[in-house]
Amino acid sequence: PPLPAGYVAFAPLRDPAGLDVRRPYALRELPALRLAAPARDRARLRFGLGIALGGSLGGPSLDVQAGVQLQLGLQLRDAAAFYLQSTLLSGEYQDRRAPVHGPSPVVVWNALLSELTLWRRLQLALGPSLDAVADCPANQGVSDAGCRLRPRPGVHARLGWVFGRDRRLPAAWTLDLHHTRMGVSPRATTLLGGIQVMLD
Repeated sequence: PPLPAGYVAFAPLRDPAGLDVRRPYALRELPALRLAAPARDRARLRFGLGIALGGSLGGPSLDVQAGVQLQLGLQLRDAAAFYLQSTLLSGEYQDRRAPVHGPSPVVVWNALLSELTLWRRLQLALGPSLDAVADCPANQGVSDAGCRLRPRPGVHARLGWVFGRDRRLPAAWTLDLHHTRMGVSPRATTLLGGIQVMLD
């Protein structure tokens, strides 16, 4: 039979919060049941994989570089994130001081980024970086055997625009600006544009 207004009945196969399922309860008699927060309202894994293309804005050589990017860290709702972004790059270079050109060595950036997301779309990230860059003798091109990859400090800034947020694998257009201290050599600044897929 229909229940009086303000009453609710439970199916006999379940027993929520230890209630007696053999009788209906008034809504005011029900205990406050704690519901699990939606997945997007909890801290979760941040994982991203992308490709990027760009070039140097300063330094001893003019580089055109391409590579891959990997992100791993913590996502706090859709508002903030903390993660490590590793970028692996290689390409072609043209020495600014001499008519020398050739393949550039592999360069690795490891940036620890703090990110703020506005309107669930615009990503703004900034952080320090520990890089591995070519250290070459002054009379050699960066593709010569005398070059060695050495650790250098750097700083990284990232701008992203997220699309497909309602899908299982949202993506983002990205713009990365990276600055590396090169020791006694001129400092190098690199600008990259790319696309990234995120595990969400």
